[in-house]
Amino acid sequence: MTEAASLLAGPDPDAATRRAFHWADAEADDAPDAVLCLTQSTDRADELERRWAEDRNPLRFTATTLDRFVSGCYERATGSLADTTLSKPERLRLVEAAIERFDGGDGPFGAIEQPTNALVDQVQGLFSLLEYAGYATPDEMEQALRSAGAVGDDALDPDLFASFRSTEITDGDGTLESQAAIIPELYAEYQSLREELHPDWKTVNSEQYLALLDGDQLLDAVPASVDAVVLDGLTRLAPAERETIARIGRNLPTVAVLSLVHDSMGGNGLDFGVQQELTVYQAIGFQLDYKPPESVDDRRLDAVRSLHVASRDPRSYAPSEVGIEWLEPSTEREEVRTIARRIRGLLARNDVDPSDVGVVVTDRTTYRGILAETLGGYDVPFTFTNDIGIEQTLVGDAVEGLLDLADGESGVTPLRSLCSNALVSLEAFGVDPAAVRRAKESADGDSIEALLDALEDDEAATTAVGIEDLRDRVDPDGASLAGYVKELGDLLEDLTVGEAVEEHGSPSTATGSHRPAYERSAWESVEGVLDSLEAIAPKVSDEEPVGRGRRALRAELVGGPSQRDGYVRVLPMAEAEMASFEHTFVLGLTSGYFPTEQDTMAFFGAVNDADEEFSRAHTGRRARYILGTLLTGSGQVVLSTPRHSVDGVEHVPAPVVTELRRYVDGPSDGDEAGRSVWPTDGAPDGAPSVTSEDVQRRYAKWAGPQSFDSVDEPVAALDGADGLTDDGRTFAERGLTTAWRRAQPHHTAHDGHIGELLEEIYPSWRREPYSPSALENYARCPFLYLANNVLGFDEDYGEENDVSRADRGIFIHEVLADFYRELREEAHSPVALSEFDREHLESELLSKSLARVDELGSIETPFARRTVTRILAGLGSPSENPYYGPSHDGADGLFVRFLDAELESADGAHARPTYFEGAIGIDYLDDVELLAEEPVTVETPDGPVDVSGIADRIDVVPDGASPHLPDGVRGIYVRDYKTGNTPARADVTDGTKLQLPLYGLALEEILEDATGIPHEAIGGSYYGLKSPTDVDPTAGQVTSKAAVGSDDGLPLVTPTGQTWRLPFDDVEQHRRFIRDVTSSRLGRIASAIDDGAFHTTLLSADHADCEDCTFRNSCDVRHHLRQDQLDEIDEGEHYVSERARDAELDLDAYGAGGGN
Repeated sequence: MTEAASLLAGPDPDAATRRAFHWADAEADDAPDAVLCLTQSTDRADELERRWAEDRNPLRFTATTLDRFVSGCYERATGSLADTTLSKPERLRLVEAAIERFDGGDGPFGAIEQPTNALVDQVQGLFSLLEYAGYATPDEMEQALRSAGAVGDDALDPDLFASFRSTEITDGDGTLESQAAIIPELYAEYQSLREELHPDWKTVNSEQYLALLDGDQLLDAVPASVDAVVLDGLTRLAPAERETIARIGRNLPTVAVLSLVHDSMGGNGLDFGVQQELTVYQAIGFQLDYKPPESVDDRRLDAVRSLHVASRDPRSYAPSEVGIEWLEPSTEREEVRTIARRIRGLLARNDVDPSDVGVVVTDRTTYRGILAETLGGYDVPFTFTNDIGIEQTLVGDAVEGLLDLADGESGVTPLRSLCSNALVSLEAFGVDPAAVRRAKESADGDSIEALLDALEDDEAATTAVGIEDLRDRVDPDGASLAGYVKELGDLLEDLTVGEAVEEHGSPSTATGSHRPAYERSAWESVEGVLDSLEAIAPKVSDEEPVGRGRRALRAELVGGPSQRDGYVRVLPMAEAEMASFEHTFVLGLTSGYFPTEQDTMAFFGAVNDADEEFSRAHTGRRARYILGTLLTGSGQVVLSTPRHSVDGVEHVPAPVVTELRRYVDGPSDGDEAGRSVWPTDGAPDGAPSVTSEDVQRRYAKWAGPQSFDSVDEPVAALDGADGLTDDGRTFAERGLTTAWRRAQPHHTAHDGHIGELLEEIYPSWRREPYSPSALENYARCPFLYLANNVLGFDEDYGEENDVSRADRGIFIHEVLADFYRELREEAHSPVALSEFDREHLESELLSKSLARVDELGSIETPFARRTVTRILAGLGSPSENPYYGPSHDGADGLFVRFLDAELESADGAHARPTYFEGAIGIDYLDDVELLAEEPVTVETPDGPVDVSGIADRIDVVPDGASPHLPDGVRGIYVRDYKTGNTPARADVTDGTKLQLPLYGLALEEILEDATGIPHEAIGGSYYGLKSPTDVDPTAGQVTSKAAVGSDDGLPLVTPTGQTWRLPFDDVEQHRRFIRDVTSSRLGRIASAIDDGAFHTTLLSADHADCEDCTFRNSCDVRHHLRQDQLDEIDEGEHYVSERARDAELDLDAYGAGGGN
């Protein structure tokens, strides 16, 4: 039976927690708040409350962090508000000013005018360490430092708190003489500034601890309802925190919970990472109660216990014996894709809940973006609690852009960054980002002055004046720090950054994009930084306000969304204490990513080393401990070590991984032994190679560092090679010939140029009519078109269980088409959505959905049901909708959000939904609306080209609706539903996405033939339907500013949020884009296909999305030769988009009818 004052431990933290809950349930009565649980983080507290509520009365249980508990006690004991503490920016500015004002002579802090963030952070950290150790005045700090340097040792003080308060100060005997002389004076300066600038009721957390401990008020402030206390995973304890839990543990029924690898409080092996905390629990009087659960894997536990423990004859296990799997993916992106596919497969099973799956990363910066993109793409429900640098947010980027513009040393880069920032509007300054982009291409240099000259030449004087105004506003010339900070805040208001953040999304978003939560946190941090700078301004120099502002900004970390139950948890290694999962994936186990000890200046390190009271936890040891508890507490474990970074830099496995492979067999690295198989100078000697793979490996090692002037040299090196068959040698020679020729900038038959073979493998009757998606394949990468459209190889989207992404997309497209056709009175008539009430619309949309839901297949697994629920949640009523979703969740599904967007814009523009799944030349499908029985023939400068396809939706503007359209002409606005990633506007204007303008061009003729009324394409956009939190009806909108303007009444089409980003000023410019540019691009692609030109992409790896391409291991693309290839290529015979040339669209480069 569990007793109070027990340290409940074991290899599985979940099992130890269950034991603690069982004890608390029996120990406490049934009154509210009878059980108090103190833990490290708010996420862990929320998780513990959910777990208690699964089997017990939730009113009896309260979980909170130790800091929050102490703040509550402080408020009850003193009557002061607990949340009136100095903010982090305020504290850092005070420390920064104290360092600047410190008269340190020739010492380490002498004459520092503007200290670095690293120095400020380490001084602040040392202040905090001393404060938590119980030293709150300069005199107390001096006494403690002198005493620690003289009599301190590595032993833990029995009182756990303020060891040196009663020690007599020695004279010159200590090792911290310099620190004892400087640090108290620095702290006195800090205190003086704080007393002058901030009211005395503003405290820091350590002062709340000291007030309760020194006043002996802690126990009296504990709520009287508390009958039992659980200390959950408290392993990062400063002296004041130790004394707090000691007083609680010695006076109230208390148990502590900790995950340990070894059945010992001695800190053996990996438990050395929490050795200090184990000593604390011993000093308090806790007795170890260690119990492995019955489900523990004894062999895995044996292997993990062997780590960092001396052993002469360690036992080794096969991975399958211990439930550990090793992965060695090629790169981090491949690593995350592999894990995403595995997780998706797990969630398709009936017995796996998302919360049973955990992903732990060693380096949060590297993996945050890759995980968000990839897991979202695989529709894996996940949350990632992770603090990031403020400069990684759009808000931080906006502020840094302004500061960089003030410096004047970065040229036009900060201005372009502001122009492309989704949270920044430059309308207040009259700056047109499109004009900036065009002028940048023609500017003579990278300076702002050169850009302004180019703007004048382009007759964009308004934009030029606006840029000058913006530069004047950010220029700190002669301004005080306080004045500059106020001007910076006013500038951000004029740029509407705060308003844009408010409209950017909900901070509680747990799926889809996590950016809204980060952006809101970043905006709060910016406001706090500006307030702190304004407060400290009278006490510091006015020199270099830009640099001071940038340093203050860079010191901020911002948080994202909270963890939620029912989602896959993604968390950094440092935050995985007390975590365990049925399925655990640990990513990035490399020596470069695995946490190690942080660098500390020797001046501060000496204090940490002088006495245990001032020591810091070792980051590397703690990380190894956390990895060990994950291994012992989890079910199936996958350990992943990428071989290379995305830049090709080779990774080295983390030392803990190398050691674990002594006890759990790792993947074979292959035999690198063997002598050279070619008799060439400089080739290494060794044993003979016996297989073709040996030859290839040895050849690659020899040839890699070399370059060859002709193909004969690398081929001749194969002479005399043993280990190659005749066929193997022939293949090797052909491969080397191909590789050498592919390395040249000019294209050859080895670069996918198959003109002589084209008719044989891809006859003309197979080529036309072209679909827009096929043409986009070619624009992205001609080799992709060859593999997919010519040779018929399917793209691999990974293992997809239950409802695939393709099935989900088809379902959404067909339901929305059914829905709108039901509302339409007759063919060619638009739908006026606002004429129907919301209840009727929801009923119709639900009816059409349920009529087709069986087409998705079985909806039996949790994953499949979740997929459908995310589409239909909240639609209709729970009695009508079996996928209505839990009422308490409050999360509307995709179709509810779609209706919200549609109704919001229903009467806001002339364009109305009119055609749905409109087919051109496709008469063999039942669920389409046939607009033309035959493909449409588009005249291009390279000859006629036939086009067919299905337009998801076509909105029509009635004739006579606007002066921007000729009399008697109707407008066409093309919408393309996107249930995956949405292309950007630049993809359309710069020639890699052709669907929107090509359908617009084709439909002009088709709809005139069908109705007898002329039609003109006036724009198009993607309709983002990736997730309920990512519904965007005007994503990537391509139209003219005139079409969205409301000067003459209603706009032609629904405007995007930032109309100044639109690429065309008037309808005439957009008309030229549709009729001249698009027809020219169509003809050039068709001509290149007819010539058999299927070379690898001319786009950058990012724009071509090479990392996610199915054929990336077959194409042998040479991105480093891209510029040379562009210089060599004949644009009269190949398709080269503006995107490939990194150029802006120039309408004047295309003649009437598309000639260029």
